[in-house]
Amino acid sequence: MSEQVVISEDGVVVEEPKTAEKEIPTVKSMDKEQRQNTKEEVKEETESKKIELEPERGYRIVNIEGYGELWIHKPTIEDDYVADLAYSQEFNKLMDESNLPTSEEMENKLEQRGKWTQLDKDELDDLRKEMISLSSDIILKKAEYKSNKSKRIKNEINKLQKEYESSRTKFFKKQAVHQKYMSMTIEGRADEKRLVFKMSRCVKRPDGQRVWETPEKLMEEKDSVPVGTLVYEFITFMQGVDPRVLQEVPDILKSIGDADF
Repeated sequence: MSEQVVISEDGVVVEEPKTAEKEIPTVKSMDKEQRQNTKEEVKEETESKKIELEPERGYRIVNIEGYGELWIHKPTIEDDYVADLAYSQEFNKLMDESNLPTSEEMENKLEQRGKWTQLDKDELDDLRKEMISLSSDIILKKAEYKSNKSKRIKNEINKLQKEYESSRTKFFKKQAVHQKYMSMTIEGRADEKRLVFKMSRCVKRPDGQRVWETPEKLMEEKDSVPVGTLVYEFITFMQGVDPRVLQEVPDILKSIGDADF
């Protein structure tokens, strides 16, 4: 730090007292735990930044086993129109030709048989509120940790994250039960048809070429696991959700590739 020079009223040059410089930690001065925490923070901030930029860019880049790098694009007006038309056609076809129940009929049956009651709905809603509350607490604690990197705050963040992960797991397991029932309705099947049409048009190679020329080509895929992972990435992108919200892809999504249309 350079010395500051001050000239007094009588013209005498005096030196201001030196102040101690704040020590800036370097990689060498950090212990193993501090270095690991720093790496994790940088990685998390980088990943979060990528998610934040997705709405502006209009696409998400993913790496899927067996497919390599793929780009998920936002649907155009034409993409939405074609997918919605597919939904309407499938819905009308199933109404005329199938014995599948509508969503309302399924909800009533589940209620009557005690498979999905108001109690289940309330439990799901409570878990959702709990996740939101814990997520807010984590954000506040992380902000606090940026200005005060104490071990106590770091431990509190870890504790909150474990609680959040526990609530999140319970929530998605509970939700998956309901989604499984709803997938066996007319609306559920029509929704899946719309999803397939959108994916076939919006998932592309880095050079802009579609991965599947037609929706039928997508449905011909043999391995449902990578397709399920891609479905998860596609849905979370469309909903503006961070894909890291789940550590594992829900089983309900893994099986979509096997759906019989």
